[in-house]
Amino acid sequence: DTKWLPGQELPVSPWDLVRKPLSQCIKIRLKGLPESCLDELALESLLPLPLLHNYVRLVEQYGNLFFHGLEGSFQEYIANVVAHCIKSKQEAGGTSCDVVRIEVEDSLTKEQLLEIFINCGEKCSH
Repeated sequence: DTKWLPGQELPVSPWDLVRKPLSQCIKIRLKGLPESCLDELALESLLPLPLLHNYVRLVEQYGNLFFHGLEGSFQEYIANVVAHCIKSKQEAGGTSCDVVRIEVEDSLTKEQLLEIFINCGEKCSH
């Protein structure tokens, strides 16, 4: 519940803010703009910023992005954050959009997969 802006002095030390039992979440805003969410994700995840920019470019260019891999290997998290960054960017430009998550099973045919995309909308992540 404390905001600390560059150049601003805090009434307590930063250590006192984070060591309290109720301080379970620290949110860092690098630029204060919706477009900075990728910079924040790069800081939080330690993934290279060019890689994250490429993910956004692929979604904007092709309308979707597939992540695959072992369960619990961070793909779902990355897809969710990239999708919400794109949503913020579009809403800042005056366009409303939704983030839709779908699970793809190995047994799906191409036709079934196409039907899922048509039913869920234009942009799907994951």
